[in-house]
Amino acid sequence: MEVIALCRDHMRANGSDQWNDLYPRMEVVQADADAGSLYLLRTGEDCIGAVCLNEQQAPEYGTLPWRYKAARILVVHRLCVIPEWQGRGGARMLMDFAEEHALREGYGAIRLDTFTGNPRAIALYVRRGYEIAGNACLSARRLPVVCFDKLVCAKSAQVHEALRGFFGT
Repeated sequence: MEVIALCRDHMRANGSDQWNDLYPRMEVVQADADAGSLYLLRTGEDCIGAVCLNEQQAPEYGTLPWRYKAARILVVHRLCVIPEWQGRGGARMLMDFAEEHALREGYGAIRLDTFTGNPRAIALYVRRGYEIAGNACLSARRLPVVCFDKLVCAKSAQVHEALRGFFGT
């Protein structure tokens, strides 16, 4: 929760109300941990980021024209990296983990959303090959979110791994 609080405060200081006192709440994060769907990014003993990976989709997702309607959909929630580590590859590492997890666990596609007022996150997902499925208005949010999906397949994982080795990242 400390990581989320640091990220929320950083967003507020930079004019974004993407996360507020209503979201994400301690009860939500605790439920992620209890369900085994909360994953942490650490450097040594320090937690520098987190992401929740599960199959829970917001009801508002039901109205979107998703491209990939696989039997099992992995959904990415609450991806965050503490301010001191932003811009240093933490979000990329968390998304690498999410995509590898999806492949390993037999998911057919990944879905996620991000605040329309978060251009860095939108750019990250587009660079990673996620396609925009549309916008949704989620409860307790002033602005809509942009929803993305991406096909999970062994071929894309092999290409990603080859490129990572080639570029040394």
